Amino acid sequence: MKAKPVVVQKADQEEVTYEVIAQSIRTISESMRKLRAANLNNKAILLLIHDSSKVSKAQIHDVLVAMESLERTYLKPPLSK
Repeated sequence: MKAKPVVVQKADQEEVTYEVIAQSIRTISESMRKLRAANLNNKAILLLIHDSSKVSKAQIHDVLVAMESLERTYLKPPLSK
C-alpha cells in the first residue's frame, strides 16, 4: 500500500509539500545544533528564554531538546548511493 502524499495548506490556500515540511524540520534541527555549539552554554540559553517568556525552565529544556531531535525522530535517513 503506497502512502498518500502529505498536503498542508497555508492561509492563502497554497499547498505545502512534504519535501518543504521535511526541509523545515531539517532546518530547525540544524539551527538548534548551531545554537548549542555557539558561545552561550545551555544554561544561558535556558535562562534567557525563561526570563523573556516566564515559561518553566523544565518545559523550555524539553522543547529545546525536542527541536534538536526533530530530524532524527521524524525523518528517514537519506538513502546511500
